[in-house]
Amino acid sequence: MMADFTRLSRDWTTWSSWFGMSNVSVSVENDHEACFKSDDETFCLRIEGEWWVVDSINDRGKKYEAIGSFSSFELAEKYLISRWAFTVTGAPELGPELYARGMNPDVAVRPTDDEWRVELESGVGNVRLSTPEATIFSHLMLTPTDQIERRADHTVSQAR
Repeated sequence: MMADFTRLSRDWTTWSSWFGMSNVSVSVENDHEACFKSDDETFCLRIEGEWWVVDSINDRGKKYEAIGSFSSFELAEKYLISRWAFTVTGAPELGPELYARGMNPDVAVRPTDDEWRVELESGVGNVRLSTPEATIFSHLMLTPTDQIERRADHTVSQAR
């Protein structure tokens, strides 16, 4: 399960710096583990069994383990890019508008062992997220990553 963290590293560094986060950096431990750091928030991506897992650490150093689990690197990458893009843009079409639409009917929703989390199943893979985030990501998981990136890049370029 090798991964290329180039795209995530570029987006994190560019968008976080533009957004005004301090001490922005990326550390890649090997081909299957990376952390995208700042004083404001940190996201770490790692493999656990067959899943790519995202942990987050807030500005006070509190760690939240396994905020999301993904059956492929591409889905984990898309999740992080969509989350960061929403942070940078505040674009309603990357968050509140999708939440208001409810779960995407093209994605199967299954319960998990955790009552606060569901598993999304689609032709592009499976994802385990909290129900609110799953509602939003059920739409984004079928959206091309380039399209999500372009939304954030447009906001950053307009503000320069």
